[in-house]
Amino acid sequence: MIITENTLLFADRLKESGFDINTEKPSTGKFGDSKAMSDYLIALILEGKKTATCGLLESWKKFEEPVPTVGDIEIVLDWNDEPAAAIQYTEVEIKPFNQISEDFAKDEGEGDGSFQYWREAHLKFFNRECKLMDREFSEDDEIVCLRFELVGKFVMEM
Repeated sequence: MIITENTLLFADRLKESGFDINTEKPSTGKFGDSKAMSDYLIALILEGKKTATCGLLESWKKFEEPVPTVGDIEIVLDWNDEPAAAIQYTEVEIKPFNQISEDFAKDEGEGDGSFQYWREAHLKFFNRECKLMDREFSEDDEIVCLRFELVGKFVMEM
């Protein structure tokens, strides 16, 4: 992922505020697989409605990315690789898709908040992701379930 000057500036601000973050190569991540989805999910994070997320463990392995750990700070990038927010992981758990709880789904804050909405949306998302990796998604696939808190919003200084 591209690290912009704004991302480095945001990392410096977070460090100055007392957060343990690498200011030379901060951890960054995007939400969603389209601009519209990214904008929607970032808005939920900034509003405090989204306090959890999940991803296919196989994706972390494929891209040789470490799974976040409790306490890690991540700068959330928008679709254009610019910083939008900073989150800190408070819980990390790996479990099969078919064992994810309704409480976790609710904390993802998406759609109408129902478990049914979450399940259908995530089945579609993980099927798209698996298709890109030339594999089929299974409800037994391991999912990285992450809870987080919003610790900063990126604001340009004028």
